[in-house]
This record gives sequence, structure tokens and C-alpha cells, in this order.
Amino acid sequence: MIDVGDDGEVASTALLPHDWFLMDERTSYLCVGDKASLTLGVYAPRIMNVSVRLFVGVVCGLLVPLAAGCAGPIYNSDGMSEELNINDEHAAFARSHHLILRRFDLNRDKKTDVFKYYTRGERDLLVLARKEVDLNHDNTVDLVREYDDHQNVSKETVDLDFDGRMDEASFYKDGALVRKEVDLNMDGRPEVTKYYLKTQLKRVESDRDGDGKVDTWEFFEEGQLDRIGVDSDRDGQPDKWERKKK
Repeated sequence: MIDVGDDGEVASTALLPHDWFLMDERTSYLCVGDKASLTLGVYAPRIMNVSVRLFVGVVCGLLVPLAAGCAGPIYNSDGMSEELNINDEHAAFARSHHLILRRFDLNRDKKTDVFKYYTRGERDLLVLARKEVDLNHDNTVDLVREYDDHQNVSKETVDLDFDGRMDEASFYKDGALVRKEVDLNMDGRPEVTKYYLKTQLKRVESDRDGDGKVDTWEFFEEGQLDRIGVDSDRDGQPDKWERKKK
């Protein structure tokens, strides 16, 4: 799983007005959402002591709403930019799924690199439901990550070759990888499916002749290939076996 986030060392928090969003990586602060937090220390030097960080947090909490225009666009709760008038497929997706959209420009080129979709949880706090990431800054989403109610990743799709089409889909249960599907010929069907147990690869099913049916099974023991089964008569069952030589 590709780890893309905006976590950092949290030094202080301060409340912001309703539905305001602001991010400025250069000055190391992040403000997001209604009753959300102002997070400091994303790239702050570790030698800065806690008292100094706390003071900076209080000052930023008071001044950021007044000086928001100097750091970047401000977005309201449905993902529409009051400054850029953004009304794209991301905003449409947020509205159709009753989600709150936040946009992040990580490399400061005035183009969105990360789209985050939130629901409202207990005490009206924002809960991350989905993340979309443009990994190579070509204005196309290359990674989509979905989250369950406990903030664990439930599904992740990735465009491995940056051609605009998702090649690989990973499925998780309670945050642990259980299955991975790979679409090699871009026909919308996986040619390779990998199954995991406790993060270890246990079985690989492959469609090697491209007829949409599994014809090869690879079984693993303790992470090592143990045996291979092949369906030579296309009845959906392995009829030839090859075991790893010991």
C-alpha cells in the first residue's frame, strides 16, 4: 500500500470558523473543516520546544482566518472554491455521496494533488471516507483509497503505469490486506488475484489464456511457493500439479 498523507508532529490545536479550509505546507500548518484543528509542526524543526510551538499555535489560530488569502484558496464544505469556482467531477462525487470534499496542493503549483472526502461523525467531527491522489502531478488521479467506519483502509486502487486506468485493486479487512487483483490487459477483469492471510501471500489465481476463467493456481506456505495447479482441459479445476522440489 502506498502511504500518502499529511500527518506530522502535532504541537497545538486551535478552532477555525465554520466550513473554512486552508493549507500551507511551506509555513507548516493545516486547517480543515468545521470545528476542526489547526495542526502545527508538519515540517517544524524538532529542536523547537513545546512552549514556542504552543505560542505559535495560539497566534496562528487568531490570525489565520484574517490572513487566509495570503496562503492559498479557501474552500467551503461541498468542495467548491470561492476563489477558483471549482465545480468538477470531484465536487459532483462529493455532493452525490453526501460527502465533504477538501483539496490539497502539495507542491504549490495551484493544482490539486490530493482530494479527501469526509463524513461527519460523533460530535460533528470530520471522518475520512475516501482519498484520491495525483502521484505524478499530471492532473489525473492515480490512487484511490477508501476507508471503513473505523478509519481503516478498506480498498485501494492504483494506476501503476500512469496511463489513466487503474491496474491494481487491493482489498482490506480490519486494516489487513486480504486480496489483491491485477488487470493486465485493461479489459476490466483481473487476470491475477492474490489472496493473503495475516499479511502473508497464500494463493495466486491466474487467467493465463485470457478467457476470463482461472486456469492456474499457485499455493504458498510461509511465504514460499509450495505447489502449482493447472487446468489443462478448461473445466475450472486443476488437473495437473507441480510441486516445489525440496
